Amino acid sequence: MDTNCYASCHNSSSYPSNVYSQFAVSGAHHPSGGYDSAANKHSETETLPLPATDKHVHCVDCHNPHQAIWQNAPLSNATASPNGPPSVNGVLKGVRGIDINGSQKTVASYEYEICFRCHSGDAALAGNYNTYPQVSRTFGSLDERERFDWGSAKSWHPVAKEFVRVGNSQGLSLKSASMTMIYCNDCHDSHGSGSHLLRLENPDTFSQGQSISNYPLCYSCHDETYLTSSATNIGKLHRAHVWGQHNPLSTNSSYRASCSACHDPHGVPYKAGLTTSSNALHLINFDLRYAGSGSSYDASTSSCLVTGTGTSGLSCHPTTTGTASFNPYPYP
Repeated sequence: MDTNCYASCHNSSSYPSNVYSQFAVSGAHHPSGGYDSAANKHSETETLPLPATDKHVHCVDCHNPHQAIWQNAPLSNATASPNGPPSVNGVLKGVRGIDINGSQKTVASYEYEICFRCHSGDAALAGNYNTYPQVSRTFGSLDERERFDWGSAKSWHPVAKEFVRVGNSQGLSLKSASMTMIYCNDCHDSHGSGSHLLRLENPDTFSQGQSISNYPLCYSCHDETYLTSSATNIGKLHRAHVWGQHNPLSTNSSYRASCSACHDPHGVPYKAGLTTSSNALHLINFDLRYAGSGSSYDASTSSCLVTGTGTSGLSCHPTTTGTASFNPYPYP
């Protein structure tokens, strides 16, 4: 099934898209045909979201060969819907999907609805569609619809809902005011790329010497100068964590947190009785490798409470009295 696409056209640099080489990258890639070598699991009327028993990835799951065109391929470069994100354009036309409410759509209107075919629902929640080492967080979910559901999640990247500025209190870290919505493919290469299918590598471990070269994906939208300014509270906060310039200053600057150690790159899913308007804002959702499972964030008091060590053995805020590691730690 898929070899017809590779053998016929999409296999050389002379064609507009050498898809075959993208699936051969050493980092991560969608395993086209890998779960269905007999090519008999795909159906135009298959149940969506896809159940674990029918796990497969084929070109026709994301592309309709009779409707796909090279319009704005791979996706639109316009800044707003209906001609920009998250609207389907070009190569994704005419494909079924799942909307933000979990309902099937005969024709997907938005790019994320095609991703939700596999990356939402019970099978996704159980981890059947996330084979790359999964990151456990304070509020966890592998159902991506839950993480982007603007109706229930307290904070999310603007994939399914347009980001709206409220006065001057939001969005100041963005490089451009026109960045109000993004595609999944702005961060991920759905054919193949580095770890987590990211278009640009972003380390997710501690002790990385922070610079624009370390977090190029985050800084492709967010302004590094604004986020690390020594003259602002938000700048001091990021300097303390990402640069290792602890506040009050510590003699140990080796603990430099990655962006994703504190921030959930997709969104903080709603968890009944757990998530609130204070502890799930600003995409704060701790990576449990570096913070104990009871750790929490309080936006109302601008403080973090880190309880115990993470699964990596690291404890970010180990004492209640140390000048460089108060717990809870108040940020000015």
